[in-house]
Amino acid sequence: MPRRAACGLASRLLWLQKKFCAIAPHAKLVNIQFHEGASLDDVSDLLEGSGKSMRHVKVNSKKDLSRRLTRLIKRAATNAS
Repeated sequence: MPRRAACGLASRLLWLQKKFCAIAPHAKLVNIQFHEGASLDDVSDLLEGSGKSMRHVKVNSKKDLSRRLTRLIKRAATNAS
């Protein structure tokens, strides 16, 4: 395995160990799914869902990409590390 390919594989595996969200595009919206969303402090009441751990945010337009959502994503990333 060439060095570059090995480094790329290692960096992807490292990312997978720290995954905190997934982006799921649909025809009319995008879902941002938080793997441990149930444990996030969602003061803006953006998260939807009732599963054991996963929660999601529906993004229907650019307006939905607010500072509140950005802060929520940063909190999820911080909790995952």
